[in-house]
Amino acid sequence: MARVWMGVVSALIIMVPGSVGAQPTPWPWSQPAVGPALSQSKVMAELPPDIAPPVAAPDAPPALVALLGTWTGWMCPGATCSTRLAIESVTATGAKLVFAVARDGAPGTWSRLDAAWQDGELAGILRDGGRINLRPRADGYLDVLWRGESGTLPDSGLVYRDDGPVGRALARRENALVPLRIAGEPYRLELTTYRPSRPGRLPLVVFNHGSTGGVPAMTKVTFDSLSIAAFLVERGWAVAFPMRRGRGRSDGAYEEHYSCDPGALSSGLERALTDLDAIVDHVRGLDWVDPERIVIGGTSRGGILSLAYAARRPERTKAVLNFVGGWTSEFSGCHDFNRSVMAEAGARYKGPTLWIYGEDDRFYSIAHSRANFDAFRGAGGNGRFLVLQSLAPSRGHYLFPHLGWRAAADALLGEITAPR
Repeated sequence: MARVWMGVVSALIIMVPGSVGAQPTPWPWSQPAVGPALSQSKVMAELPPDIAPPVAAPDAPPALVALLGTWTGWMCPGATCSTRLAIESVTATGAKLVFAVARDGAPGTWSRLDAAWQDGELAGILRDGGRINLRPRADGYLDVLWRGESGTLPDSGLVYRDDGPVGRALARRENALVPLRIAGEPYRLELTTYRPSRPGRLPLVVFNHGSTGGVPAMTKVTFDSLSIAAFLVERGWAVAFPMRRGRGRSDGAYEEHYSCDPGALSSGLERALTDLDAIVDHVRGLDWVDPERIVIGGTSRGGILSLAYAARRPERTKAVLNFVGGWTSEFSGCHDFNRSVMAEAGARYKGPTLWIYGEDDRFYSIAHSRANFDAFRGAGGNGRFLVLQSLAPSRGHYLFPHLGWRAAADALLGEITAPR
């Protein structure tokens, strides 16, 4: 087999009946916690032009029939591989499919193959013994695992249906640098938006990113959650993901410091609040946004930022959606800053809030986060605190792929969009 890069296969994959599934598939321990994402590859995988119309045999199991069609997604560390999949036909025992992969610096490849359906997975074997596995998930996505020759590391990823919620949301994705004036100075902040394809002014969630985790390279990464976007667009909501100064493609310096110095903590939060206020000014003026139905949300630093913004601008904030919010880690030695910000939010903001936290979060224990919530409520705040089990060890800080928050978020958003 010719290998172009680790994790990308250009050989024909064939099915060997009875030889796949004898051993449990070695899925990465973190796989349940990954979600749909945009591939970071500038070279996109392409399917061949002769994809056959989907066909299901009369005795094909419903679980396989549901997989017919085309899929898009990512593989490889950092989502550096682009992936396409077409499941052309299914039978009682398997499927015929086309699998395509591409990555920067190498030509894209595709293979048409037969895959066996065993133990709830589609699996095929390469001529040289390499394997590919596809595993349906409860959230409608497909896990992908590629394993090459003995001794090579596997590559994993995930694909989503082109005609499903993520695909529909991506059809209305826009990314731009928005010219703004912040503290009297001109800046351009990066803003990614998704919206449903219906006329009129739409309710909007402004969803804020977290910190870099102290990793300098993360300052250049654009935050965008397809899980959040698909959830909201399917419910008639638009969503905007802003990048604060010094993050992603936005102008300026990133000055949300990690020091425990009280002045540095406060100045970083103030800088973030100033950026968010400028973004909210901008989206309120868009002709497709209903300025009276704007929810502020975010994850990690973006979650506590949302609460702080609601306290600062309660008249602009219909509700708050807080995923694992906190400005500084419980284990940093200055975590009391979180509690003081949240208590102040409770005293000043009386609208509905939803706090979503996960067990086995390596930044915030449930006890710490619940104490912050109690301080918020004790100061007069109104909210619900939701605890979710981690989808994988030490992944309680990454809850977007979790199905457990959706009903609570539906209830929160439903209060805002319910007929008066």
